[in-house]
Amino acid sequence: MKEQWKVLVAKGQSFGGWGRLLLNFLWFLFIVVFVGQLGPVLVIAAEIWNGGSLCIALDKRAGNGELILCSTAILAGATYFIVKEYNSIHELRSGREKKSIVVLLAIFFCLWGVILASTLLMQQSFNTPLQRWVHWTVYCCSLLLAFILWAIEYQAGSAQEVIRQMEEAAIDMTEQSAADRIRKVAL
Repeated sequence: MKEQWKVLVAKGQSFGGWGRLLLNFLWFLFIVVFVGQLGPVLVIAAEIWNGGSLCIALDKRAGNGELILCSTAILAGATYFIVKEYNSIHELRSGREKKSIVVLLAIFFCLWGVILASTLLMQQSFNTPLQRWVHWTVYCCSLLLAFILWAIEYQAGSAQEVIRQMEEAAIDMTEQSAADRIRKVAL
């Protein structure tokens, strides 16, 4: 049974490499761009459907603070596995300095995002070009950093490793149980 499992794992890894990375990246983009920002995307789509301009619709949603709220939430969610690793018994295994810097950057951009969102929610629009520039810079950096966090987690594979360990433990328990039953029948 364990050999069959190893063959299945090896077959799954043959799809790995760039194909698996591309598939996971496409899922990440779908979740971040579409699902993570579904509310603003639907409002922008409705405005375009009614004859509005994409740039004006984007600027209006950004001026209301909707986009920065979404990017901040996405960035905060992307830090989950690294923060979970910090709280684990084994702490950060590989790349501790790199992960620490990325977490600090994530906290920095999340704080900026919250400050910008609260300011924009009170104003309902950009008052100066500097506000617009800072908004789009923080927005883009937040999404880029969320991608970097995803890439670090994908590279480290700590979530995949935990799942793999659980599956191996389940297979071992099944084999042990089968061996015990065979011994009982043989006696």
